[in-house]
Amino acid sequence: MQRNGLRMDRLQRNVAGIAGILFVVLFVAGIIPGGSQPDLNASAASITQYYQDHHEGVLWSHLLITLASVAILWFVGGLSAVLSRRDPGGLLAPVVLGAGAVTGGVGGVDQRGR
Repeated sequence: MQRNGLRMDRLQRNVAGIAGILFVVLFVAGIIPGGSQPDLNASAASITQYYQDHHEGVLWSHLLITLASVAILWFVGGLSAVLSRRDPGGLLAPVVLGAGAVTGGVGGVDQRGR
């Protein structure tokens, strides 16, 4: 049984590492389709025109960044698990987990607000 547990730990670490890489890829890919957004002080007409012209790109951007938020949560969960095994009473694992949860949550909320 111990051998299966070790395999599962290794698998979970590998999946968490892949999720970290996936986060970077999805986040960078999510920035590209939106294009250059209008300035905050732009007229309502130019903002409306931007979203009409870039509608599909903006939707893809939101989707990719939302998926990146899920990937970072998976990565941070795995990183926190590794850190808690290395230092069972330490504070680093809960801090990483909390910071990652906030980061992933803000990413999801940010995409909802756009």
